[in-house]
Amino acid sequence: MAEFLILVEDPGPANFIRNVYGRLPGAALMASGLALDVLPEARSVQAQTPEGLLTQIAPRILVVGTTENRQSFTLGCLTEARKRGIQTVAFVDARMNAERRFSGNTDQPLQHAPDWLLVPDDKTRESFIALGFPDQKIFVTGYPHFDSIRNIAQSQTPSSRQRLRKDLFPGAADRPVVMFIAEGSRRILAPEYKRRSGYQMFGRGQADGRTEIALEEFIDAFRQSSLPLYLVMRIHPKDFREDYSQYLGELDLVIQGGNAVESVLASDLVAGLTSMLLQESIVMGVPSLSILPNPQERSWASALDDISVPVISNRDNLLKYVKALGPHSFARNFVQGEHSVPATDRVVNALTEIARVG
Repeated sequence: MAEFLILVEDPGPANFIRNVYGRLPGAALMASGLALDVLPEARSVQAQTPEGLLTQIAPRILVVGTTENRQSFTLGCLTEARKRGIQTVAFVDARMNAERRFSGNTDQPLQHAPDWLLVPDDKTRESFIALGFPDQKIFVTGYPHFDSIRNIAQSQTPSSRQRLRKDLFPGAADRPVVMFIAEGSRRILAPEYKRRSGYQMFGRGQADGRTEIALEEFIDAFRQSSLPLYLVMRIHPKDFREDYSQYLGELDLVIQGGNAVESVLASDLVAGLTSMLLQESIVMGVPSLSILPNPQERSWASALDDISVPVISNRDNLLKYVKALGPHSFARNFVQGEHSVPATDRVVNALTEIARVG
């Protein structure tokens, strides 16, 4: 019997919990899908059923990472745990789409909701309260992975960054490296991530994928810079290079896999939409830019609350930004944590308190 069974299936939740689970006595860590790449030490849940897993581990408390996958294995585990009287906790790694985290295949946003929630910020908390989740059952913990990447950024030296740059971008030489972070091609994204009302940027007019539209705006604008830029695209883990075949000849390098944080640290400027990796870039002080065809999506990323980060939803403004780039544009601006207690400690404290009262 385990005190905690921790179950994740996506990279974001895996990063959320990776520095937490080792501090929880009696915790069993299990993962599936892309989460196994982040947590190779976790046991795989493939070929398991919720009933079989909970019988095998017999946890007192089930802790799951959330996902937008409506057929998620974790949703089935939450429902089965509820039947068995097992306390349930879910942690949310990103604030957008709260209504989809626990709906499953229903139109009820709390259909598979847990007993307790751990959320990264107050706006995420407010989103779940608006859906009807009880305020007193929500802990605002911050995002533990940001603790780690702040430490990594602080430990970097000019010489270590130069080594990373040579390893990852050998063709760049002395050219400034500008990396675009893809958030998933139109092939893998749900309809709400495709062009719809509210868009103010349209790329070259043919693409309807959110990432493709932003990428077209990125290429067309940054190729007009007076600086000899080295343009890189980092593909989402679920994408294939073929998803972007029409753009490959317009970029200096396309990368996928490897250490994502290192690729950010080795870049001079990072552009994207609202991904967690873009937010990590902001936290680590790497000059960052959000290109958002739909400005209403700014609320999806907590790091974009920082008004010093350019968020651009207009082609003319993007061109002005690019043409103003100079050597001064690539200075690092490290972001301190907003809370005196690290997020990792707050998550551990929250889970310890839940175990105590449960």
